[in-house]
Amino acid sequence: MTRYNFDFVKKPCDAEEFSEASVNELKVLVALFESGGSISEDELVERAGVSRARVMAALALWQEAGVISEREETSEVSFFGNTVRNEFPERVHLSDLEEETSIEVARTIRDNKLASLFDECAKMMNKLMLTPQEIKRISELSSQYALSEEYILTLAAHLLEEGKLSVGILVRRAITLVGNGVTTPELLAAYIAEREARANEFIEYRRVFGIFDRSFSAKEKELLGKWSVTFAYGAEVVGLAYDVAVLNTSKLSFMYMDKLLTDWYENGCKTVADCEKRYTERKAELDKEAAEKREEASKRRGSGNKKPTKRYGDFDPEEVFKMALERSFENTGDISSDN
Repeated sequence: MTRYNFDFVKKPCDAEEFSEASVNELKVLVALFESGGSISEDELVERAGVSRARVMAALALWQEAGVISEREETSEVSFFGNTVRNEFPERVHLSDLEEETSIEVARTIRDNKLASLFDECAKMMNKLMLTPQEIKRISELSSQYALSEEYILTLAAHLLEEGKLSVGILVRRAITLVGNGVTTPELLAAYIAEREARANEFIEYRRVFGIFDRSFSAKEKELLGKWSVTFAYGAEVVGLAYDVAVLNTSKLSFMYMDKLLTDWYENGCKTVADCEKRYTERKAELDKEAAEKREEASKRRGSGNKKPTKRYGDFDPEEVFKMALERSFENTGDISSDN
């Protein structure tokens, strides 16, 4: 059983990567801290509540950030461990997961002509050269994940533009992408184009919502992605949904907006005018249904009451006049009979 033995070198919050770390990466760090830095792989997976792949990616991040370091007495542990076998069985076999020796790394570099790859990565990171460990990690991406030089450099360039390029983050992002089926340079290019388009769209959404002082939550990002990618709605349509939500709820409500946008999308609305028309029609329908329900409820309440008795002022003039005549004739008859 693989066992980890790490020392905490510095506070996590002192690392630049801390603010960008995902919830899963933070869970792994907390679980590792609670164990005192010594814990088996199985225990770490259980305590953190994440997959082995995420555990390995998180450990790589925190090592790269200088938060943790392996203790000297610990035998060298394979960076990938058994992760790839569990997460990507169709691409990597158990025999591929053994720790690669220096000779094996050298063979990979020679067979795949990766020397220029390391030079380019070093330049992007403003380094004179990569460390042996960094070279080994990138080499493993090539040998164990079958990623080409073009793929790795494209991903590195994308991370550089995001201001997040490091070997640890490069490896972590590559593992995630492969797990999501992004396995070729062409698929990677499409992924990056979509991500950049979404990022630009998110900026417009921020302007619409007036949110500049916080990051979107995971759920909010999921909804924004659906509106942007699946629905293909720009800031104008989303802005209309925002205005309607604020008008009806007096606040920014992502769930209310999602109901509106989903209704518009499912009814074929593509432009702001389409959405405004649909909203007006739908509101009229709902108002009519509400009025009918109120009328029906009123009738039900009325049918349950007894027949109202006549009150002062509730009379029929003809009926009163007729009754007066009858009384008059009756009185006249009484007088005549007495005489």
